[in-house]
Amino acid sequence: MASIISEYENDWREYDAKIVDCALSEVLGSSVLDKIKAKTCRVTAATASINANLAAKNIRKLDTPPKEMGALVARTLAALDSLAATGAGKSCVTDNESVECGNDATKVNGAIRPVVSVLDAWKPYTG
Repeated sequence: MASIISEYENDWREYDAKIVDCALSEVLGSSVLDKIKAKTCRVTAATASINANLAAKNIRKLDTPPKEMGALVARTLAALDSLAATGAGKSCVTDNESVECGNDATKVNGAIRPVVSVLDAWKPYTG
């Protein structure tokens, strides 16, 4: 399980660290560079959502976790499911300039925080 979390951890943390820059580029940006940043952020939001879906599916394929990890695994799956359910994995891949993608990317911004919180709880297992 820890290896699944580790596989995507850096991408989720990196996206979380860039939320403010992404929002500023999206809302206040008017230059060509701002527009490129906003598109990149939307693609990254889609990737975060897709990776959450993949990680959750892979965790569910594993055997039942040890009892002492049960609560952490449940929290992890809830956070990943929420991130995957944002819709960005579909809408932003289809058309990253659409209003739907923008709305879904905004949902990713809220859903990434619980994932990062759960990542911190995995530190004893992921090193």
